[in-house]
Amino acid sequence: LGLSLLLKSFALIVKLILLPFGIKQQKNSIKQAHVRPKEMAIRNKYKGRNDQQTQQKLNQEIQELYTKEGYSPMAGCLPLLITLPFLMFLYYIVIDPMTYMMGASEGLTSAFLTFADAPAAAGGLGLVLTSDRGTIEVLSLIRESGLSLDGLADFAFFQNGGACLSALDGMVDRIPDFNLFGLNLGLTPGLKSTEQMLLIFMPVLTFVVYWGSGKLTRKFSFQPMQQTADGQKDPAQGCSNNMMNVMMPAMSAFFTLYVPAAVGLYWIFKSILGVVKQYILYKVMPMPTFSEEDYK
Repeated sequence: LGLSLLLKSFALIVKLILLPFGIKQQKNSIKQAHVRPKEMAIRNKYKGRNDQQTQQKLNQEIQELYTKEGYSPMAGCLPLLITLPFLMFLYYIVIDPMTYMMGASEGLTSAFLTFADAPAAAGGLGLVLTSDRGTIEVLSLIRESGLSLDGLADFAFFQNGGACLSALDGMVDRIPDFNLFGLNLGLTPGLKSTEQMLLIFMPVLTFVVYWGSGKLTRKFSFQPMQQTADGQKDPAQGCSNNMMNVMMPAMSAFFTLYVPAAVGLYWIFKSILGVVKQYILYKVMPMPTFSEEDYK
């Protein structure tokens, strides 16, 4: 099974599992859109009055409005919190396919890595690894080079080499295909080889897709205008939002510089599927629109 297909399948499965939460979030956004004009009417009623007693009364009335309309400002955070365990689970699957895809035990994996990393003069494979995260890089290099593991039977570093070789014999043929368009996604982007240098495009692509998908997702979502106490648009809030719109994709791109390129590929798939999901919800459950008369 190719790694690209596996990541696409996993990203799709995660989106389908989280779809009920996305529907709930969309319903909450619709409630927010209904509540927002009423909330602004309350804020306008107390416009220009910044004393503590007035602010307490303002907050109390807004909270009562939220309760009456069944709107919760925190409901939108739940899908984000639920997504984190899936992201961590996927990360470990990608960096350690020998354990999570091929079913190797911890002891067998450790013996395999020791043999692969040991110098050829000592009987090992002598692979030069650029990362110490999991088994993905070792497996991808063995698949590309076609190296034999027969030397493991006589490997001097441990006595059960023959048993380890027997356990690995059935696994080598099941090493996933880590290549996409001729590039080995089991490697980490870097400057130590030509292939790693070519993989630098993955963090760049991650940033572009993450940033673009964020803009499209916000376009298909309710985005309330942030206002100051006197009813004016808050420039500081707008600046903060713009910073976050750039910082989140930048942080994702920075992270993909230090993990196998396959992780960045998953984020790209996930971002694209997120836009598709939000567009469908936007069409099926559209946001309410208000005329000037409605606002009055």
